[in-house]
Parts: sequence; C-alpha cells; structure tokens
Amino acid sequence: MKTVEYQLTAEYVELNHLMKLCGFADSGGSGGALVSTGVVKVDGQVELRKRNKIRGGQIVAIEDTEIHVIPGEAIPPKPPKVPKAAPGVKGKGKAQPYRPRRKPGAPKGGTSKGGGTSKGGA
Repeated sequence: MKTVEYQLTAEYVELNHLMKLCGFADSGGSGGALVSTGVVKVDGQVELRKRNKIRGGQIVAIEDTEIHVIPGEAIPPKPPKVPKAAPGVKGKGKAQPYRPRRKPGAPKGGTSKGGGTSKGGA
C-alpha cells in the first residue's frame, strides 16, 4: 500500500478537496462524486460525506493508497473587524436626520414664507 503525506495549511481540509489536492480527482466536484461512491475510508470507516472536515492526524484511504494528514502550523486567529462610519457621516455612526435639499432659486434659511418675524395681532 502506498503512503502519501499531506501537510495542512489551515485547520482542516474538506474531503472532496483533499481528493483533488492529492491527485485522485480533477476537481472538487469530481472528488465529491468519488467520495459518494463509497471507495474512500477515513480512519478505517467508509465515509460518504464529501465535505467531511479532515483534520491533522487522520488517515484517509482510497484504493491502494493511504493519505496521512499532517497538522499545519498553528494559524493565529484574525483580529475582529471594527466597524467604521460611512464616508461623509459625522458623529459616531448614528443616522442623521433627513434634510431636504433647497430648490434652486429658493431663499436660504427656513421654510417660512413671510420672511420676517410675526408680531402679535394689534
């Protein structure tokens, strides 16, 4: 029986992609079809789940070949993303009140039509 070693570059690899990466299938889709036929074993058990997560230390067998999956180096987690305010928005990301645009030719200022202050009725 031939032995192949596969070094992980992430926490795990999906079984159908492992079939592609080790040369047993031309693509991940054909790797999934190969797994669904029942010829692939993981740790001695027939595996039919094409997206089964294969982690370091597991042994995958297909035909007359064993694939020994070697864990990769520890990959540090990515720092969480801090949400940023949209460009042009002032403040702490809060929604601004709706302010309609002034029509061309309209006077600057409020929407009052008299233009002056109103005085009590006498």
